[in-house]
Amino acid sequence: MGSAACYHLAKPGTKVLGIEQFDIPHSKGSYGDTRIIRLAYFEHPSYVPLLRRSYENWTELEKESCEQLLVKTGGIDAGPIDGELFLGSKRSCIEHNIDYEVLNSEELSKRFPGFELPSNFHAIYQKDAGFLFAERCVVKYSEMAQKHGAVIKTHERMVEYNNLDNGHIQVITNKCTYQCKKLVLTVGAWSNKFIKFDLNGKEFEVGKPERQVIGWFEPKIPGLFHVDNKFPIFLIDTKVEHRDEEERISLYGFPVVNSEHIHYNGFKIGVYGHFNEEIDPDVRHNTMPAKRDEDLLRKYTSMYFPLATGKTNMMKECMFTNSYDEHFVIDFLPCNENIIIAGGFSGHGFKFCSVIGEILSNMVHDGTPGYDTSLFRISRFDKHK
Repeated sequence: MGSAACYHLAKPGTKVLGIEQFDIPHSKGSYGDTRIIRLAYFEHPSYVPLLRRSYENWTELEKESCEQLLVKTGGIDAGPIDGELFLGSKRSCIEHNIDYEVLNSEELSKRFPGFELPSNFHAIYQKDAGFLFAERCVVKYSEMAQKHGAVIKTHERMVEYNNLDNGHIQVITNKCTYQCKKLVLTVGAWSNKFIKFDLNGKEFEVGKPERQVIGWFEPKIPGLFHVDNKFPIFLIDTKVEHRDEEERISLYGFPVVNSEHIHYNGFKIGVYGHFNEEIDPDVRHNTMPAKRDEDLLRKYTSMYFPLATGKTNMMKECMFTNSYDEHFVIDFLPCNENIIIAGGFSGHGFKFCSVIGEILSNMVHDGTPGYDTSLFRISRFDKHK
């Protein structure tokens, strides 16, 4: 989000300083070489107008940077016909006139033979879904921001910020002290460490950092899951009987991709929430996934994609920062409207970077987002409003 904000702020000529505690790109937060983008948005129909603008802005960045960043593969949202994923995706498509198809499990397997879903599952297929080369997106936004005059400093960590008597904001880092008229905080998993105010009688938390693990498996049949053979990105939401409890599992994944921008080859899959482990972002750096992580991913890959369960090519850890309701938090800081915050992206925010950068720029320049962001306001958590 920070690189996109720097770009959109700098483009009209605003003086911009971006501060990054690590490198660009880096693997210390919610990262990855590819991230899903999809238009049939089960989370809430209000996201769809932002997604449409996001697609437009990604296309503009591709043109300006002369690099392909978005690959359309089509997307599958599959689960029980009365489930949240299927119904939510269908609702967004209907409300926003998005082209889509409904496939039963047999039709899905016929079109994409790698899927082996239960007979009671149905799927929404939407042709505009795909993935972004996420690390390249961050790099290109940073490069284009600097081209437009932004200064971006890496390996510099913010320590604190303070309100000054002249109305400006003082930002103290481990290397220097700065003053600014407006401060935009896109600090990801570090949000709770830097965004502090009281709400409902206690300190507000933008989101809880959780450990997430992704796996890459070698398919047993080469090519079956490859992007060149039109295999789509996917989300699967199901309920699995597990001992005496009903366990809801949400999966997401990507086709096999061969590209200079891909670090690890194979069928890429993750389980939303993984083991739901809260972590401290300052402690978890470079910890290695364990056997239980691989076992969890292999279990559900075997269940729904049995022909994708060859050898394990790689396991990688990252973080999701989940807000209380898993919707974003984008707003002015209640105690200072010269400070704008964006966080709690809950594992589904990257696709929106291109439009959220624009929104943050609008909030700085015009005092308003320019788009309907009512779903993301802090006031939704206020019990006394």
